[in-house]
Amino acid sequence: MFKSMIKVIDDKGRAVKAFSCAARDAYEKAASDPEHAAAYLMLAVVADGFAEQYYECILLDGHVDREFERLLTFADNLDKAYALADPNETLRAVSDVARQIASNR
Repeated sequence: MFKSMIKVIDDKGRAVKAFSCAARDAYEKAASDPEHAAAYLMLAVVADGFAEQYYECILLDGHVDREFERLLTFADNLDKAYALADPNETLRAVSDVARQIASNR
């Protein structure tokens, strides 16, 4: 669910605009899917922040790839936790992703 949303960035060539598209989709899903809203919102904030920061910038090799892999890891961890259908595991995964996002600001 989350990972497929992030893979759209790869499908669109990992361009900065692709991060913006993924963010827009994630914001829309956060607004329409209350059960998964927190996870979608976190992914949207990260993708949107990257797109805003690097809009019309020349990026060094690997920078986009690292950010893509970071988002993909977040999405994969969230997918795994939600698949378990255990509220404690879901909360743990959401909190862990939130902690990582906060510590990288």
